[in-house]
Amino acid sequence: MKRLLVMSDTHRDRQWLEAVVERHQSDVDAVFHCGDSELDTDDPLLEGITIVRGNTDFEIDFPSFQMTTIDNLTIWQTHGHLLHVTRDDQQALQAAAKEKGADLVLYGHTHIPNVDHIDEKMHIVNPGSLLMPRGGYEPTYCIITIEESKVKAIDYYNRNTGERNESLSV
Repeated sequence: MKRLLVMSDTHRDRQWLEAVVERHQSDVDAVFHCGDSELDTDDPLLEGITIVRGNTDFEIDFPSFQMTTIDNLTIWQTHGHLLHVTRDDQQALQAAAKEKGADLVLYGHTHIPNVDHIDEKMHIVNPGSLLMPRGGYEPTYCIITIEESKVKAIDYYNRNTGERNESLSV
């Protein structure tokens, strides 16, 4: 079993990024940030975090897309702005992910937590925003549990309390 910590849209807020990573460092196997960190590429806080460039990461040299394999699961990560994602439209994101052969897609940009199960194999996940949530949501991040090369659980957590949000978790 592997557990992935996923967050996005921290917008230069080092305090919350550090707090969430420290809160879960002993119980996750990998950490992903889906863009708009607005931190420098050499910031020690980002060490060990798989990160992509967001639309507010000006002149920062993160990749726009990342492909990672964990436990035979192909993870494709982007911020989403280059594929014009909105709350209600992830068609370009889905098409690109299928082309890449992704099993799990991680993205940000909308600041709204969201999970789409495209088929039994592909899951598209937005962790929400640690700093500026939209859509009436609290600041969120998620932990994805992978077992036997499949997504078994996607649990959302409240940034402030670290408590699991049962209404968002899948």
